[in-house]
Amino acid sequence: MAAAFDTLAYARRLRQAGFSEEQAEVQAEALAAVINETLVTKQDLRDLATKQDIRELKQELNELGRGTKQDVQELRQEVKELGRVTKQDIREVEYRLTVRLGTMLTVAVGALAALVKLL
Repeated sequence: MAAAFDTLAYARRLRQAGFSEEQAEVQAEALAAVINETLVTKQDLRDLATKQDIRELKQELNELGRGTKQDVQELRQEVKELGRVTKQDIREVEYRLTVRLGTMLTVAVGALAALVKLL
């Protein structure tokens, strides 16, 4: 799943800032490629965590065999804890990704401003 990035709007803003249409399109495509290749979406993280959690639980259940009610209760508690920790981890990753994207956009705007001054 790709991150939402409006290349058309971005290219339009570059043209309004004085870039040629070709320059604006190339810059928008390059930034979209960087965003799509390097960012992970929340859904990607959820899918990965969920599949891994299910595998681990299946393995634990197989090892326990029939298990007791207490074992089942402990597993339920562990699953709840895993869910809580996973949500917290996703929030932390989301924050880091937001900061990274902001930094990338700041650098890109700075580079564009420098190019505009040179032109």
